[in-house]
Amino acid sequence: MTNPNNTNNKITIDSAHEELDLPSVMKILWERKLIVIVFSFLIAVIAAIYAFNAQQWWSSYAVVTTPKVTDMAPFRQAAKRLQPAFDTYLSNGDIKSGKELDELTDQNELFKRFIETFNSADNKREFFTNNKDFSEISQKRKVSENEGDVAYQSEITSWIEKVNANAKNKNHPNKYTFRFESKTAESSLNLLNQYIEYTNKIVNKEYIEDLYSIVDIKRNELEQQLKTRMSLVDEILKVEIEKSQWSLRIAKAANVTKPVDIKQDQELFPINLGTDAISEKIKVLNELKDLSLIDVNIGKIESKIKTLKQEVTDVKEFQSFSYLEKPQIPMNKDKPRKGAIIILGIFIGLLIGMAFALLTDYLGKLRKI
Repeated sequence: MTNPNNTNNKITIDSAHEELDLPSVMKILWERKLIVIVFSFLIAVIAAIYAFNAQQWWSSYAVVTTPKVTDMAPFRQAAKRLQPAFDTYLSNGDIKSGKELDELTDQNELFKRFIETFNSADNKREFFTNNKDFSEISQKRKVSENEGDVAYQSEITSWIEKVNANAKNKNHPNKYTFRFESKTAESSLNLLNQYIEYTNKIVNKEYIEDLYSIVDIKRNELEQQLKTRMSLVDEILKVEIEKSQWSLRIAKAANVTKPVDIKQDQELFPINLGTDAISEKIKVLNELKDLSLIDVNIGKIESKIKTLKQEVTDVKEFQSFSYLEKPQIPMNKDKPRKGAIIILGIFIGLLIGMAFALLTDYLGKLRKI
């Protein structure tokens, strides 16, 4: 025989687990609308507090491209003054221009070096380590400036990601956008300008050092050539003096004191000049100091070496890029987006409130079982 009480309990439990349709859900939510409103309000307030107190971040931008001819004119002029030392003089009188300095005076190569240096993590780290403005920002967060401190290195690493140069679009590969994100609009502009200037100085220094290196290599090469040629000419001179001495001895034996019209092109020791002229020739050859009179290439090499010994001291700072858009102070911050955060907070509050309302309704029905 079935117990009526068990039947009633089963019906009640089944009704508690019964799936809710949309009208039933809406009815429950309406009846418990206060819970939904309270949760929405509380989460929205929390989101608003976060939005208004979270660290602000601002980004300054600049657009650059390859430098103009006038931008790198000071360096190019200094390099081109040294160009004759790299040229080769051909036998027909033409000059073959040396290519060693071409890369250093190429605008595209200079811009490429500038972008690589701008994006270099080591370059950014060095900038942040020595920059006064960054030190002040770092101190506000109470981060130690001890380079061995993990917190300090972590801070710098996080800032490295906030500085970048990206190609504006694939159709213009030499057009780049610079971005620098910081905690205030003013600091983002100042730090971007400072980092651009810092990078430009680094590239300037590297280019001048490269120029010195190329000059040193070429000068060493020419000095070696000069040494070899002078040694060769010195040997030629010694041989010529010795041959003239033998010619003088033969001329004395032949009693030829004055020049005579004798064809001796094939003679090893010609005497046609006569003893007087041969003696003077020996004297001149012994006194000869300018070996370029024998080999004109010696004079050319000495001239090149003299050119390369000029000090490159008058190279003024040059620009490794050209502005298409100069940095401007940002008008709008990147984050936090207060409106979006508050709206998201309200939405999350509604979801939590509705879930809590439905849960309390379900638990209420279970208690009645």
